[in-house]
Amino acid sequence: MGPGILDEIQKPKRNLWAEEQMQKGTFGEGNAGIEFVASGGLHTVFIDESGTVWTCGVNDDAALGRVTQNVPDPNDPGSFLSVDDLTSIPQPLQSLVDEGFRAVKVVAGDSISAALSDKGELRVWGSFRVNEGSLGFASGLKHQFTPVPILALSHKPNDIEKVSSIASGGNHLSSSPPMAISTHGVLASSHNLVAKSSRGARYTAQFRRRSS
Repeated sequence: MGPGILDEIQKPKRNLWAEEQMQKGTFGEGNAGIEFVASGGLHTVFIDESGTVWTCGVNDDAALGRVTQNVPDPNDPGSFLSVDDLTSIPQPLQSLVDEGFRAVKVVAGDSISAALSDKGELRVWGSFRVNEGSLGFASGLKHQFTPVPILALSHKPNDIEKVSSIASGGNHLSSSPPMAISTHGVLASSHNLVAKSSRGARYTAQFRRRSS
C-alpha cells in the first residue's frame, strides 16, 4: 500500500509521502495539502488545494485516469517508466491540468472514477465491472484511460446548465449512484450498461438525462 509498502496497514498512520509533498510545495504554496479523498475498489483519488486531481492504485481497468503501461522515460530514451512507480506513487491527472480543470469533488467506484470542477464540469474515466469481470465504459469502448465529459447539458438564455453534485456506487451508474444533479434540477444517470451476465442478459451502454 503505497511506495515501498507491500503489506496491509491495520490501523491509520501518517502518510509520509503526502507530508513530504506538502513541505516541497507540490500541492500549492504555504504547505498546502489535500482537500478531498475518494476510495475505489483498488484505487484512490484525491484533490489537492490547487484543485489538481491525483490518483494511485491498480490501473488494470483504467481507474487511474492515465496510462501506466509503456510510458516512455524522458530521461532514458528507449526505456519505459516503472509501472509499479506509476501506480503506487500518486500522480496528477495532467490532462485535467492542461485544460484548466479545477476539481472540487471526486468519486470512485470499483474501477470507475469521476471529478466535478468548480465550474460545474463533469469528467469520468475507467471501466464498469460485474461479477463476471470487466463490463466496459460505453458501447464499443472497454476502457477509458483519460477523463472525458459524458453529458451534453442544455443551455438557457444567460444560464448555462452545470453539474452541481455527483456520487458513486460500486459498479453501476443507474438509478443509484454514481449520478449527477445539474443546476437546472436534472438528474443525469447512465443505464443499460454493456454486459453479458451469467443470466444471459445483454445491455447497451448509454448516458442519458432525465427529469428529477
